[in-house]
Amino acid sequence: MGLLTTIDKVKEFLTETSDKDDLRLTACLTRASAIIEKYCRRTFLQTTYTGEMYDGTGTDVLTLRHFPIVGTPTVLESGSAMVVGTDPAASPTPEVLVYATEGQLIRNFYTWLLYRNYYKVTYNAGFAAIPQEIVEAAIEMTLIMLKEKERAGLAQHTTGAVTSTYIRTLPQASQWALDLHRDLTLGRAA
Repeated sequence: MGLLTTIDKVKEFLTETSDKDDLRLTACLTRASAIIEKYCRRTFLQTTYTGEMYDGTGTDVLTLRHFPIVGTPTVLESGSAMVVGTDPAASPTPEVLVYATEGQLIRNFYTWLLYRNYYKVTYNAGFAAIPQEIVEAAIEMTLIMLKEKERAGLAQHTTGAVTSTYIRTLPQASQWALDLHRDLTLGRAA
């Protein structure tokens, strides 16, 4: 898990900041990034996953733990390398087709054998550049966390005729953006 944006981008939304605030900003941004990734059930930053073990599914679909897939994964079946590709008409004909966006490997003309830990996959997955709407949600959540310290336990504050009600949730637009990136795929291994 990494930061979904930079401290400098968060500082652009604050009126007063100094370098002494960096520790607190980093802590809030780290928490916000972790919460977003947990909610979305995925890792956004591009990462290399080495030697992940998978059970066979008995179908032609093997859903990897992370997505989107970047490049061509290496797939070993009981220790033997399989031919992997994206074009079913390529020569040699791939045994495994990569569906990068979905994070799935499709067994061409065959099924993934129903054996435990029979397949070992090494691959890259995630985004080289985090989608802008995820960056904005991370910034908004960080800002909410920063302000929460000043008004811990208060739902609203009244001064004279003015009442301020405090926001404790993400704005609806950010929530919708997170929902668009949430992984709801059945069968994705945890």
